[in-house]
Formats: sequence, structure tokens, C-alpha cells
Amino acid sequence: MTGTELLNRLVDDIKKVIQAKSITRSHAQLMADMITYARNPNFEFNHSIEESWISLTSDISFPSDLAVFTQVINYFEPIIDYSKEDKINLEVFLQQLESNKQKVAGVFQKIKDNENLVFISGQQIEPLFNILKERLDYIHADASSVNNCYQSLMQKRKEQ
Repeated sequence: MTGTELLNRLVDDIKKVIQAKSITRSHAQLMADMITYARNPNFEFNHSIEESWISLTSDISFPSDLAVFTQVINYFEPIIDYSKEDKINLEVFLQQLESNKQKVAGVFQKIKDNENLVFISGQQIEPLFNILKERLDYIHADASSVNNCYQSLMQKRKEQ
């Protein structure tokens, strides 16, 4: 895949997660409901496995993968405004990504074209592009599973 193809896939993935997240409660809200239910069994705790997966993925796993991606990109050119202390806001992240599409695609291509850029972890040395692509593949897999849960939730809501 070219840098532009990876970037377009990432933009589509983020849009899918934002869409799914818009119809569910946050992970923090679900956890608060679980705590309330544990203390008060009469509390009506109503959620689906799909909603849990969407909230867990969109609030925890997806942003952490995007943070790694952002750190790699920003190492070469500070394009996306991000601090390690900040939690990634998907809407803001998407906006920054789309407004800097050419720059990000250029960084992708620079990393892909330069075999001398490597990631060293312990005894393992791997081309940096492979690490970046692997992270983007994780993001894509998460977005796909979130989208499947979103479609399932929407179908269940239509049937009710």
C-alpha cells in the first residue's frame, strides 16, 4: 500500500469509529453503571456486548494506537498536535489529519522508501515502515470490529 492509500484507509477507519461512538455511552459511563449495579442490584443495567466493545475500543484501544502512530509521524515532522499527557479526541484528530493529508502521506512515503529507518526493540530490528503499517493494521482491525458492532446495534434497534 502507498502512503496515500494507508492514509485514506486511516481516515475512513476513524470516521467509522466516530460514527459508532456517537450512538453509545462512553467506557467511563458504562463502568460507572457497572459500579452502581454492583452496589444496587435493583439498578437497571442495560447494555449490550456490542456497546461495551465499541466503548472499550473507541475510548481506550483506538486512541492508544493512534497515539503511537502520531508519535512516529511527529518525529519526522510535527504535523498533529498531540502531547503524551492528552487523550486523543477523535474528531480533532481527524480534522488535523485531513487538513494535513499531503504532509502525512509524504511522511508515510519517506518512511516506506528509506530502509535504513529501523525500530530496535531488544534483539529485534525491524524497518520502521513495518512497525507503522502493523500499527495501522491494528487500527484498521479495531475500526472494522467497531463497525460490525455498530451495524449489529443498528439492526437490533430497527427490530425493536
